[in-house]
Amino acid sequence: MKSKNITENFQYNKSNLAKTDITNKQKVDINILLNRVRLDNQKKKIKNYFYFSTVLILILLVGVFASI
Repeated sequence: MKSKNITENFQYNKSNLAKTDITNKQKVDINILLNRVRLDNQKKKIKNYFYFSTVLILILLVGVFASI
């Protein structure tokens, strides 16, 4: 009987935790989210510039060696 009471109590606490997690959400700062998106876009842009410049340098080097 005691173990049954413990499991019922656990079930009750578990359901209460689920309800309180939903109702006690913290506010989200939109500026933080926008800054994350901007940083991601900036990283993508830098990566694209890096790849583009690498390909351009390779083309120039192949052209120089081919002309010699």
